[in-house]
Amino acid sequence: PCVLIDILLRKDQQDNTDENFRERSVHISIYDMTYRYDMDSTWLQNLSTLIKGSNKSNFDQDCETAAGNKCETSSIPTLLNLFVNFTDCNLDYTSPRSFKNASRVILRVGEVRFTSNVLSPSVSVQA
Repeated sequence: PCVLIDILLRKDQQDNTDENFRERSVHISIYDMTYRYDMDSTWLQNLSTLIKGSNKSNFDQDCETAAGNKCETSSIPTLLNLFVNFTDCNLDYTSPRSFKNASRVILRVGEVRFTSNVLSPSVSVQA
């Protein structure tokens, strides 16, 4: 069993403008794992917080405008490149004890890959 999570944080400043741009790449690869679903688990929210980078200290130390003022984090465009790969995994779901009829489902996944590019803040018009 193996779980690999790579997070790459990049910040580029264009030479001809004072606009900053942030880019994050997150690669998640999961091999030969069985996940037993738990209704009360918070790991997905914790992973989401890690991916979003809600810890503002990641980029704020270097973020200054040409006038020397701190940049507003909400106005800086951010691109998130997300790559997820599941190979030979199982999802095991057992109904909670409070349910009247017990049930169980085991879902076998051979291979699933997906990617996504998320840009924030979102634009009002899509080209």
